Amino acid sequence: MKYLAVLVLIAAAMLFVHVPAFASGSASAGDGVSPRSDYSKGKAITFSKLVCDTCSMKKADLNRESAMSLKDSLGEMQDLSSEEKELVSEYLTRRYKL
Repeated sequence: MKYLAVLVLIAAAMLFVHVPAFASGSASAGDGVSPRSDYSKGKAITFSKLVCDTCSMKKADLNRESAMSLKDSLGEMQDLSSEEKELVSEYLTRRYKL
């Protein structure tokens, strides 16, 4: 009887004990810099500010040669911040193997 009471108390106590469980996966919880996020950000900037329907360059016009020309002219662009220029350059370099 005493043994059964101890087991019941242990079982009841286990209901209230929370053991932390950590999910598996490769994504980190931090906000660190990753080459993949730089590429994605550069792509988003490229197609929202430089190559769009209202821009002088259309999406269909973007190829390796025009990407090289666009990358060379990034320094002269006033409407992009230096960080945006770096991200666009990263995207163009990786996407078009410049």
